[in-house]
Amino acid sequence: LTEVEFADELGNLRRISPKKCEFSYRNSIFKSRPKWAVVRVAVKFGEKVDPDRARREVAEWSRARWAKNPAGRSGGSFFRNPPGEVAGKLLDRVGARGERVGGCQISESHANFFMNRGRATQRDCLELARKWRDRVRSEFGVELWPEVRIFDEFGRGVAL
Repeated sequence: LTEVEFADELGNLRRISPKKCEFSYRNSIFKSRPKWAVVRVAVKFGEKVDPDRARREVAEWSRARWAKNPAGRSGGSFFRNPPGEVAGKLLDRVGARGERVGGCQISESHANFFMNRGRATQRDCLELARKWRDRVRSEFGVELWPEVRIFDEFGRGVAL
């Protein structure tokens, strides 16, 4: 990674070095500035890297990754995996698959994916998430934390 281009809170395109992005596991400068959006990154490959092969490998990785996820509209995995556990399996064990509130439904094929089945609202998704987070806590004593960051229409963080 040699450069990151992002849109700031005013929509201005800006560039930043990878070092200034402060990347670490599940963190970066962008996490503390939710109104910034990454729009492009520049990557430099070593001299021995065949760009066509690299593109093929990235395409294959992407295809394999999407094949594991439920088809349809979702934000990806909703809850983080707790230490030593798998969030989707915990949700499965308490019967969350297929459950629905309004337009938000827990996927029938992967219990950690919350799907938009039409006109899902934030309220629908949060109600569903709270219900099943509480059920997992009650059944197993395990706390589930959102993988996603949740904001209201004014850009303020929303607690689950």
